[in-house]
Amino acid sequence: MRQGETRKAFDARILDETNRGVKLCYKCGVEKPLSEFSPNKTKKNGTHNQCKQCTAAGMTARKAKDPEGLRTRKAESYIRGRAKDPEKFRAQAIANKAARNARKAKDPEGYLARETASTATRKAKDPEGYRAREAASTATRKAKDPERFRTAAREAAHRRRTHLRGGRSEPWSEAEILARDGLVCDLCPSPIDPAILRTAPMGLTFDHVIPIARGGPNLTWNIRPAHHRCNTSKNAKSVGTVAIRLPTNNPIANIRRFTTFLRAAA
Repeated sequence: MRQGETRKAFDARILDETNRGVKLCYKCGVEKPLSEFSPNKTKKNGTHNQCKQCTAAGMTARKAKDPEGLRTRKAESYIRGRAKDPEKFRAQAIANKAARNARKAKDPEGYLARETASTATRKAKDPEGYRAREAASTATRKAKDPERFRTAAREAAHRRRTHLRGGRSEPWSEAEILARDGLVCDLCPSPIDPAILRTAPMGLTFDHVIPIARGGPNLTWNIRPAHHRCNTSKNAKSVGTVAIRLPTNNPIANIRRFTTFLRAAA
């Protein structure tokens, strides 16, 4: 309500503005369309009192005046919201992720360009703070779920190496590969025990049949489960070398390798 305005006059003004599809910004004093105001369910007509432009200007001013304090307040608000209603918070996080994925699917090149530019801007503006935040975020994820963190790091490394060599890549999961091939080493006929430490000789790893170093793609048909020892011994052998040395007493594994070799040669 404006200073000196009665409740009756306020209700009449809000009704008139809503009918006309406009609203008066309390900050700049300009009457603008309702689309220029962010949603706010607590307000009478469902929008903020300040327009988006004034809100952004105020946020920029507060950030310039006390960037660390603003960051702290946002973090505290985030924690309070999560503790107050975990289910609602989780649902909102899922909705936000779905919206990001939709934007990414609609314009992958534009999405990647915007993300790259945003990261470069933050990094250039405060290199030390950027590195500190990245390190803290990495440490948090690693402590929360070490196995998931290591899996994600391995998959990211595969994607990065494939991209640098101009190869094709697609998202894949270890569960997907194991459901297709089972816990059997693709380089020998022996079974794999998933309970063994992955860095142990008989531990579970995932081998690119056509090595990424030789131009192999990071696609599901090119990925097979293998013992750590077998995978290390194979290393980055060429397709021809692998095709000569791979036949084993496991007929299923041999068929898979031969099929992969034909797909690579096509």
